[in-house]
Amino acid sequence: MKSSCILLLLYTISFRSWTVRALSRAPFPAAPTVTCDPIPTEAALKMEATVRRYFEGVHTKDPDKIRSCFGETATIRDVCGLQSGQRTVTASELVALCMDFVTAHPDCAINFYYGPECGRTSGGWVVAHWFETGTWLGDSCGIPATGAPMACEGQTRFLVDPDSLKIQEFVVTRTFTEWEKDLIEKQKVESSTQFHINTSILTLATRTTIFLECILVRLIQGGNSKRRERDEVNEDRVRLFG
Repeated sequence: MKSSCILLLLYTISFRSWTVRALSRAPFPAAPTVTCDPIPTEAALKMEATVRRYFEGVHTKDPDKIRSCFGETATIRDVCGLQSGQRTVTASELVALCMDFVTAHPDCAINFYYGPECGRTSGGWVVAHWFETGTWLGDSCGIPATGAPMACEGQTRFLVDPDSLKIQEFVVTRTFTEWEKDLIEKQKVESSTQFHINTSILTLATRTTIFLECILVRLIQGGNSKRRERDEVNEDRVRLFG
Protein backbone atom coordinates (compact mmCIF):
# COMPACT_ATOMS: atom_id res chain seq x y z
CA MET A 1 0.00 0.00 0.00
CA LYS A 2 2.82 2.40 0.94
CA SER A 3 4.70 1.59 -2.26
CA SER A 4 1.57 2.33 -4.32
CA CYS A 5 1.14 5.71 -2.62
CA ILE A 6 4.80 6.56 -3.21
CA LEU A 7 4.51 5.66 -6.90
CA LEU A 8 1.34 7.73 -7.24
CA LEU A 9 3.09 10.70 -5.55
CA LEU A 10 6.10 10.42 -7.88
CA TYR A 11 3.82 10.18 -10.91
CA THR A 12 1.88 13.30 -9.81
CA ILE A 13 5.09 15.31 -9.29
CA SER A 14 6.43 14.17 -12.66
CA PHE A 15 3.17 15.06 -14.45
CA ARG A 16 3.06 18.53 -12.86
CA SER A 17 6.67 19.15 -13.85
CA TRP A 18 5.93 18.12 -17.46
CA THR A 19 2.81 20.33 -17.53
CA VAL A 20 4.74 23.38 -16.32
CA ARG A 21 7.43 22.85 -18.97
CA ALA A 22 4.81 22.35 -21.70
CA LEU A 23 2.89 25.48 -20.76
CA SER A 24 6.07 27.51 -20.64
CA ARG A 25 6.61 26.81 -24.32
CA ALA A 26 4.72 28.70 -27.07
CA PRO A 27 1.83 26.42 -28.22
CA PHE A 28 2.26 27.56 -31.81
CA PRO A 29 5.14 29.13 -33.70
CA ALA A 30 5.00 32.89 -33.79
CA ALA A 31 3.23 34.26 -36.87
CA PRO A 32 5.54 35.94 -39.36
CA THR A 33 5.51 39.71 -39.20
CA VAL A 34 4.27 41.27 -42.43
CA THR A 35 5.47 44.79 -43.00
CA CYS A 36 4.32 47.14 -45.74
CA ASP A 37 5.58 50.51 -46.77
CA PRO A 38 3.47 53.23 -45.14
CA ILE A 39 0.84 54.68 -47.45
CA PRO A 40 0.92 58.48 -47.59
CA THR A 41 -2.22 60.10 -46.21
CA GLU A 42 -3.11 61.73 -49.53
CA ALA A 43 -2.87 58.41 -51.41
CA ALA A 44 -4.91 56.64 -48.71
CA LEU A 45 -7.67 59.23 -48.96
CA LYS A 46 -7.84 58.75 -52.74
CA MET A 47 -8.07 54.97 -52.30
CA GLU A 48 -10.87 55.42 -49.78
CA ALA A 49 -12.63 57.71 -52.26
CA THR A 50 -12.59 54.92 -54.87
CA VAL A 51 -14.37 52.56 -52.49
CA ARG A 52 -16.86 55.26 -51.47
CA ARG A 53 -17.60 55.89 -55.16
CA TYR A 54 -18.33 52.18 -55.61
CA PHE A 55 -20.84 52.19 -52.75
CA GLU A 56 -22.36 55.44 -54.05
CA GLY A 57 -22.83 53.78 -57.45
CA VAL A 58 -24.76 50.93 -55.83
CA HIS A 59 -26.72 53.35 -53.63
CA THR A 60 -27.73 55.55 -56.59
CA LYS A 61 -28.13 52.61 -59.03
CA ASP A 62 -25.52 54.15 -61.37
CA PRO A 63 -23.78 51.46 -63.49
CA ASP A 64 -21.27 53.92 -64.97
CA LYS A 65 -20.10 55.01 -61.52
CA ILE A 66 -19.73 51.38 -60.44
CA ARG A 67 -17.78 50.55 -63.62
CA SER A 68 -15.40 53.48 -63.08
CA CYS A 69 -14.08 51.86 -59.88
CA PHE A 70 -12.58 48.82 -61.66
CA GLY A 71 -10.06 48.02 -64.34
CA GLU A 72 -10.80 45.26 -66.83
CA THR A 73 -11.21 42.55 -64.17
CA ALA A 74 -11.33 42.06 -60.41
CA THR A 75 -11.01 39.08 -58.08
CA ILE A 76 -13.81 38.24 -55.62
CA ARG A 77 -13.39 36.02 -52.57
CA ASP A 78 -16.67 35.11 -50.89
CA VAL A 79 -15.82 34.04 -47.35
CA CYS A 80 -19.39 33.13 -46.38
CA GLY A 81 -19.71 30.40 -48.96
CA LEU A 82 -22.98 31.22 -50.72
CA GLN A 83 -20.83 31.30 -53.84
CA SER A 84 -17.75 30.04 -52.11
CA GLY A 85 -14.27 30.31 -53.48
CA GLN A 86 -12.22 32.86 -55.34
CA ARG A 87 -13.00 33.89 -58.87
CA THR A 88 -11.91 36.59 -61.29
CA VAL A 89 -14.64 38.34 -63.26
CA THR A 90 -14.80 41.18 -65.74
CA ALA A 91 -15.86 44.65 -64.69
CA SER A 92 -18.97 44.30 -66.86
CA GLU A 93 -19.97 41.16 -64.96
CA LEU A 94 -19.51 42.99 -61.66
CA VAL A 95 -21.72 45.83 -62.82
CA ALA A 96 -24.37 43.36 -64.00
CA LEU A 97 -24.34 41.61 -60.60
CA CYS A 98 -24.82 44.92 -58.80
CA MET A 99 -27.63 46.01 -61.12
CA ASP A 100 -29.42 42.66 -60.70
CA PHE A 101 -29.36 43.27 -56.95
CA VAL A 102 -30.66 46.84 -57.08
CA THR A 103 -33.31 45.83 -59.63
CA ALA A 104 -34.68 43.46 -57.00
CA HIS A 105 -34.31 46.12 -54.27
CA PRO A 106 -34.87 49.49 -56.00
CA ASP A 107 -35.12 51.36 -52.69
CA CYS A 108 -31.86 49.87 -51.38
CA ALA A 109 -29.91 52.27 -49.13
CA ILE A 110 -26.34 51.75 -47.93
CA ASN A 111 -24.83 53.05 -44.69
CA PHE A 112 -21.65 52.35 -42.74
CA TYR A 113 -20.82 51.19 -39.25
CA TYR A 114 -17.15 51.78 -40.06
CA GLY A 115 -15.06 53.11 -42.93
CA PRO A 116 -14.30 52.92 -45.71
CA GLU A 117 -10.83 53.37 -44.21
CA CYS A 118 -7.40 52.56 -45.60
CA GLY A 119 -4.84 51.30 -43.10
CA ARG A 120 -1.64 53.29 -43.51
CA THR A 121 0.40 50.06 -43.45
CA SER A 122 -2.23 47.70 -44.91
CA GLY A 123 -0.62 47.34 -48.33
CA GLY A 124 -3.51 48.98 -50.17
CA TRP A 125 -6.49 47.39 -48.41
CA VAL A 126 -9.51 49.58 -47.68
CA VAL A 127 -11.95 48.19 -45.10
CA ALA A 128 -15.67 48.95 -44.79
CA HIS A 129 -18.31 47.61 -42.41
CA TRP A 130 -21.58 48.37 -44.19
CA PHE A 131 -25.29 47.61 -43.95
CA GLU A 132 -28.13 47.78 -46.47
CA THR A 133 -31.86 48.19 -46.00
CA GLY A 134 -34.73 48.23 -48.47
CA THR A 135 -37.59 46.16 -49.87
CA TRP A 136 -37.79 43.33 -52.36
CA LEU A 137 -39.98 45.20 -54.84
CA GLY A 138 -38.60 44.25 -58.26
CA ASP A 139 -38.54 41.11 -60.38
CA SER A 140 -34.91 40.26 -61.14
CA CYS A 141 -33.19 37.31 -62.85
CA GLY A 142 -36.55 35.64 -63.37
CA ILE A 143 -37.42 35.71 -59.65
CA PRO A 144 -40.70 37.52 -58.82
CA ALA A 145 -40.75 40.13 -56.06
CA THR A 146 -42.40 39.33 -52.75
CA GLY A 147 -42.56 42.81 -51.22
CA ALA A 148 -40.61 41.53 -48.20
CA PRO A 149 -38.34 43.94 -46.29
CA MET A 150 -34.62 43.54 -46.93
CA ALA A 151 -31.75 43.99 -44.50
CA CYS A 152 -28.20 42.68 -44.74
CA GLU A 153 -24.74 43.70 -43.61
CA GLY A 154 -21.14 42.75 -44.09
CA GLN A 155 -17.50 43.66 -43.97
CA THR A 156 -15.51 44.01 -47.16
CA ARG A 157 -11.79 44.48 -47.75
CA PHE A 158 -10.97 46.20 -51.04
CA LEU A 159 -7.49 46.00 -52.53
CA VAL A 160 -7.06 49.29 -54.39
CA ASP A 161 -4.14 49.96 -56.69
CA PRO A 162 -2.55 53.22 -55.45
CA ASP A 163 -1.52 54.28 -58.95
CA SER A 164 -4.62 53.54 -61.05
CA LEU A 165 -6.99 53.90 -58.06
CA LYS A 166 -8.91 50.86 -59.32
CA ILE A 167 -10.26 48.04 -57.16
CA GLN A 168 -8.29 44.89 -57.97
CA GLU A 169 -9.68 42.47 -55.41
CA PHE A 170 -12.23 42.32 -52.64
CA VAL A 171 -12.93 39.88 -49.83
CA VAL A 172 -16.53 39.75 -48.60
CA THR A 173 -17.94 38.48 -45.30
CA ARG A 174 -21.68 39.11 -45.20
CA THR A 175 -25.28 38.05 -44.66
CA PHE A 176 -27.61 37.47 -47.59
CA THR A 177 -31.03 38.64 -48.72
CA GLU A 178 -33.93 36.32 -49.51
CA TRP A 179 -33.64 37.26 -53.20
CA GLU A 180 -29.99 36.18 -53.26
CA LYS A 181 -30.82 32.86 -51.59
CA ASP A 182 -33.61 32.23 -54.13
CA LEU A 183 -31.23 33.15 -56.96
CA ILE A 184 -28.66 30.59 -55.79
CA GLU A 185 -31.34 27.88 -55.60
CA LYS A 186 -32.54 28.81 -59.10
CA GLN A 187 -28.98 28.54 -60.43
CA LYS A 188 -28.58 25.13 -58.80
CA VAL A 189 -31.78 23.87 -60.45
CA GLU A 190 -30.72 25.27 -63.83
CA SER A 191 -27.28 23.73 -63.48
CA SER A 192 -28.79 20.34 -62.60
CA THR A 193 -31.24 20.57 -65.52
CA GLN A 194 -28.45 21.45 -67.93
CA PHE A 195 -26.40 18.52 -66.63
CA HIS A 196 -29.29 16.12 -67.33
CA ILE A 197 -29.77 17.64 -70.80
CA ASN A 198 -26.08 17.23 -71.59
CA THR A 199 -26.16 13.66 -70.30
CA SER A 200 -29.20 12.86 -72.48
CA ILE A 201 -27.53 14.39 -75.55
CA LEU A 202 -24.36 12.40 -74.89
CA THR A 203 -26.37 9.17 -74.46
CA LEU A 204 -28.30 9.80 -77.68
CA ALA A 205 -25.08 10.58 -79.57
CA THR A 206 -23.48 7.38 -78.26
CA ARG A 207 -26.46 5.25 -79.26
CA THR A 208 -26.60 6.88 -82.71
CA THR A 209 -22.88 6.19 -83.21
CA ILE A 210 -23.35 2.53 -82.24
CA PHE A 211 -26.34 2.23 -84.60
CA LEU A 212 -24.39 3.70 -87.52
CA GLU A 213 -21.44 1.43 -86.78
CA CYS A 214 -23.76 -1.58 -86.93
CA ILE A 215 -25.14 -0.45 -90.30
CA LEU A 216 -21.61 0.08 -91.62
CA VAL A 217 -20.52 -3.37 -90.47
CA ARG A 218 -23.54 -4.95 -92.17
CA LEU A 219 -22.85 -3.05 -95.40
CA ILE A 220 -19.24 -4.19 -95.35
CA GLN A 221 -20.30 -7.75 -94.63
CA GLY A 222 -22.87 -7.59 -97.44
CA GLY A 223 -20.26 -6.24 -99.85
CA ASN A 224 -17.84 -9.00 -98.93
CA SER A 225 -20.57 -11.63 -99.42
CA LYS A 226 -21.39 -10.31 -102.92
CA ARG A 227 -17.69 -10.19 -103.74
CA ARG A 228 -17.33 -13.83 -102.70
CA GLU A 229 -20.35 -14.81 -104.81
CA ARG A 230 -18.86 -12.99 -107.83
CA ASP A 231 -15.52 -14.68 -107.32
CA GLU A 232 -17.18 -18.11 -107.12
CA VAL A 233 -19.08 -17.46 -110.39
CA ASN A 234 -15.84 -16.45 -112.11
CA GLU A 235 -14.12 -19.58 -110.83
CA ASP A 236 -16.96 -21.76 -112.20
CA ARG A 237 -16.75 -19.97 -115.54
CA VAL A 238 -13.03 -20.63 -115.74
CA ARG A 239 -13.49 -24.32 -114.90
CA LEU A 240 -16.26 -24.74 -117.49
CA PHE A 241 -15.01 -22.69 -120.36
CA GLY A 242 -11.30 -22.42 -119.64
